[in-house]
Amino acid sequence: MQRLSCARMRATSSAVFAVVTLIGLGHESSAQGSVGQPRAQIVQDLRLDADAEDFPASLRVFVSPTSDRRMFIPLATDATIRVYDSTGMKVGTIGRRGEGPGEFGRGAIYLGWKRDTLWVDDGGQRRISYFGRDLQLIRTTSYPRFDYKVKRGPTGAESRTIVNLSPLAFALDGSIIGQAFPAREASKDLWDSELLLVHYPPKGTPQFLGVLPPSLDSRWIVSASGYGHVVPFAPVPFVRASASGDRIAHVTSTLAGDSGIVTLTMLKSNGDTVYVRRIPFAGAPVMQMERDSALFAIKPREGPPDLAQRFFALSKDRMPKIHPPVEYLVLGLDNTAWIGLNTLPAGRTILVVSGKGNLIGTVQLPPRSTLRQATLNKLWTTRTNDDGLMSVVRYEVQGLRCASGECD
Repeated sequence: MQRLSCARMRATSSAVFAVVTLIGLGHESSAQGSVGQPRAQIVQDLRLDADAEDFPASLRVFVSPTSDRRMFIPLATDATIRVYDSTGMKVGTIGRRGEGPGEFGRGAIYLGWKRDTLWVDDGGQRRISYFGRDLQLIRTTSYPRFDYKVKRGPTGAESRTIVNLSPLAFALDGSIIGQAFPAREASKDLWDSELLLVHYPPKGTPQFLGVLPPSLDSRWIVSASGYGHVVPFAPVPFVRASASGDRIAHVTSTLAGDSGIVTLTMLKSNGDTVYVRRIPFAGAPVMQMERDSALFAIKPREGPPDLAQRFFALSKDRMPKIHPPVEYLVLGLDNTAWIGLNTLPAGRTILVVSGKGNLIGTVQLPPRSTLRQATLNKLWTTRTNDDGLMSVVRYEVQGLRCASGECD
């Protein structure tokens, strides 16, 4: 989700799948752990079938952090959000396409919570709508008027101009915590730029909270004629916010030959570090057939006629020897973090990390499943069928344990 994007700066990426093997567990701060963490068992306890519910091919599921654990499923095709209770019964809908109160524009719908109030980000219309537990509209507010100057650094002596803002979470007063892309420094590559964590109040001066791992970086993006393309199999970092917006995390992968380190950093919403967890891994090599396939799949949608050939040549020299280990990151409703490793033939393995950064176990999802939300005892997933449609599947989790105070 990007806002205020610069003209001609576009990046595309290819999906990659791999097998990774954990070879040890490093730690920093109070994080502890050891090899051989327990694998939890999962048992399906609810399914919303794609055909029966008439779900589209692409589906996301948001789960309320309140005790009712209702499921909110945005449908971008008609700009509505379906709401299901914990038994799987549809209990209402929110929104429709339009420009009026409680209506949403075109594009993806993102949402989250502050306490028991639901916020919905309508980025296309630059506004936030707030709804109560009864699913009724409370109010709609516009995005803050962005001040494109941010005081960067602990002393605030350095000022950076922001050219792009990607919201992560919203507060009840309409303020935004987001990823801010500063203008590129003249001495750096087109795609080399810091990514800042910034708080934008409804009025007043934006507050610099910290530095995030950049998603636009010459280590994993090649550029030509002002356009960019993600290098196949490059370990692009992830930045995610919790459903309540009180935690923000990022995952990076550092590769060195045929191995590397996955680093999970958890932050409070004010930018303070909660923990840093480092997990070494042995990667699976990228086969020559995979390399060739990924290179020939580079087909930019815009740009000069020779752009694909230029991306091909640049990516060929930059492509890693091993698959990136991480495919996604989910912040659970109980301070846990769930790191989805790239796919095994039998399904996807997920590392489970406690609220203090301790690795407490693993979970294996069935093939073609993606984790959407989680707690120590429940998983909410989507699963793709043979027709390419997604069902919502919830599982009970058995066998995960968390020390007192670490997962609540």
